Amino acid sequence: MTSPDSAYRNDLVYAANRLGIPDANFRQSYGADSEQIRTQYTFYGVASAFLKGFQSDLFPDHDFTFTLGWGDGLFHDGESLRWYSFASAKGLFGGATLHMAFTEKALLNISGDYNGFDVNLGAQLDLNGVRFGAHYLGSNYWGDASIFRSPKFGALASIAICPSGGSMMCQAKVIPRQEADTIRLPAPFPDTVIVTREIAPPLPTGQATEICLATGENISVLVTAQGDTLVGPSRSSIRALRQAGVVFAGDYAQGRVWFGQDQPITFDEGSFQKSGGEICMDCADVQRVGDYQGVPLFVQRDAAAPYLQLYVPVRPGVWQMYENLRGTRG
Repeated sequence: MTSPDSAYRNDLVYAANRLGIPDANFRQSYGADSEQIRTQYTFYGVASAFLKGFQSDLFPDHDFTFTLGWGDGLFHDGESLRWYSFASAKGLFGGATLHMAFTEKALLNISGDYNGFDVNLGAQLDLNGVRFGAHYLGSNYWGDASIFRSPKFGALASIAICPSGGSMMCQAKVIPRQEADTIRLPAPFPDTVIVTREIAPPLPTGQATEICLATGENISVLVTAQGDTLVGPSRSSIRALRQAGVVFAGDYAQGRVWFGQDQPITFDEGSFQKSGGEICMDCADVQRVGDYQGVPLFVQRDAAAPYLQLYVPVRPGVWQMYENLRGTRG
């Protein structure tokens, strides 16, 4: 790093010192120590690293930039002059920057560096290529300010243009993140395995019989000693099935107003009245001849018209005979 020529008359003064002040007395009047300060040429080396930040749901995506270097001249010389140097790191310098992406187009950079003498702080906000920054230079001189040594504040605004990037504005970004793969591990084996065998309770028993439905078909059932009727492979109670909303096929007279009030029914121009109590029928002995208000009517299979008796299904397996009294008396 070389320095530009100075306008001062003395050829020994080629450049400003590290304070930024081109002072003709710098090499002439500040004693022998000032003669050892080499500012015309400064040799230095620096290394930098750009690292991905850690993953966190509580913190935005972020990266870090770290720099570390050594140099002579402006980075090293002048520590013997008390007014010129507040502290020296023997030519070592370094810095760090935190880059935080709040959105896809907003990146905040917070920086700090030490140039061998001064501690400088700064922040810059990049909004899709439009950048605004503020800096606090020489922060370590706050308590020892002088005309040569004092903190300084600065501000900047700039625009970054990238003509070859598709969009004219340069957009600062963090290192791309990859979605983490999800690996599902099998559940661990239990320490103790208990094998149980459930034995179904024995099926209820009863006397096998057949009941005739309103469809004209017989089905096999079991009748228990308590008078309950069981149906199906699991021998379920008809009463329980009826409470669960399961009913047998066919339409029945039970629950009909005309049946409950013992009203006569009409069929084939005849009037029929209830006769006797409820009975059981075999579907092989009857045949359907019609219906009354949605309930099928049956007669004996060998009966001939005009019919004197009708059989009405009351509920599955239970029937009621209706008799044409006028026809019987006639």
